[in-house]
Amino acid sequence: MWLNIAGKLKNYEYQWKFKLLVCLPIFLILVAIDWISKGLITTYMAQGEEKEVIKNFLFFHFVINPGAAKGMLDGQPVLVMTIATILTLFMFTAIIFTTDKKWLIGFTIFLSGSFANLLARAWAPMISTPEHQGVMGGVVDFIKIKWWLFGDFIMNIADAWVSISIGVLVLCVLIDIVKMFVKPKAKDVQDQSIVTIEINTGTNETQTTVKTEGAIDKKTNSKRKEKICKKSKSLKQKKTTKD
Repeated sequence: MWLNIAGKLKNYEYQWKFKLLVCLPIFLILVAIDWISKGLITTYMAQGEEKEVIKNFLFFHFVINPGAAKGMLDGQPVLVMTIATILTLFMFTAIIFTTDKKWLIGFTIFLSGSFANLLARAWAPMISTPEHQGVMGGVVDFIKIKWWLFGDFIMNIADAWVSISIGVLVLCVLIDIVKMFVKPKAKDVQDQSIVTIEINTGTNETQTTVKTEGAIDKKTNSKRKEKICKKSKSLKQKKTTKD
């Protein structure tokens, strides 16, 4: 059993090239943007300070959030860090074994947000506001939005990455559902292909049949036919030379 699992893992198509050339740069850039933004806020603003960016809508309001996004699990940084660590490890594992490129993009954006917030809790300043004064392990939040539809909430850029990734993953689900119900075009896909080559060699007749099951596109099928025809001609020439 364990040997079988090890063999499958060894021969698994991990898509390392796409993950290293596409996913890794996306991850590094998104994490860097979040960390730089948090560093600038902690350098140039004091806790509790607020600056208006867009009148009555968008503000920079520097707070240290000891809970999760939008104030959830407020005052429980240890529980939040535990959940965030588990979620980050799960997403990292999902990226390793996922081969669908669109899903990889969504997972990468999600991992960028969760990883950035998780590590940022290690260097975030101690909370100085009266409500949670002296508490460590919080995360820097500074984007305050006042919206009549959802009310006021404060987040950071890493939270935005997580929200964007959820939208991308929902889109991936919808695309896969549509693919399940949309039948492939007959001109592009061939359900079954049977290629028969007959080689006449005097009194003897040799028949070679190649049967492939499943969906085969015409381009691939044409290449296989060409390869078999070349092989048959080679056999004919060898037989003629012997006679």
